[in-house]
Amino acid sequence: MEKKDLRRFVQLAKDRKCLDTAKLEFELDPVTVIVDDQGRVYHSGANPRPYKLRMRWCHLEVDAEGKVNVVAAKREPPWWGFRLRLKAHLGYHPLAPLYGGHEPERGLDAGLMLDFFYVSYVNVNATAGVRGVGLGAGVDLTRNFGLYAGYSVNYAEPLHGFYLSTYFAF
Repeated sequence: MEKKDLRRFVQLAKDRKCLDTAKLEFELDPVTVIVDDQGRVYHSGANPRPYKLRMRWCHLEVDAEGKVNVVAAKREPPWWGFRLRLKAHLGYHPLAPLYGGHEPERGLDAGLMLDFFYVSYVNVNATAGVRGVGLGAGVDLTRNFGLYAGYSVNYAEPLHGFYLSTYFAF
């Protein structure tokens, strides 16, 4: 065997040993995906800065670049369910003047309300106020403000019945 062939054979044996024992090394450009509160998707890795990849394995090196196809999924909030949302409320018993001897201002009540079940923008609430407790339904007009209608019973006076209020959720 010639020396030239022997060197080539030794080199091939070394290369084969390296390929069998060495691990592939990858260098990847990071891809950052940002979804803002309005649902818009921003990501890195597209033109003018394409996504790059570099692979090394023994004496082999491969560089590649390409476009990043980003698919972003946003979890939609459920439209019904149980929750505990605390609210402040201010309302009025519209039937208060009809009860014997009560002034109209005796129907005012303020306190806390707890929203414990909702379907879309309608919610079920329990109220505890300065003058009484109650149970009813609320309708969200905005994310944290709405109207409430329900039944309420007064603590100290024989005043009960229909109760209307507005609320502010914390």
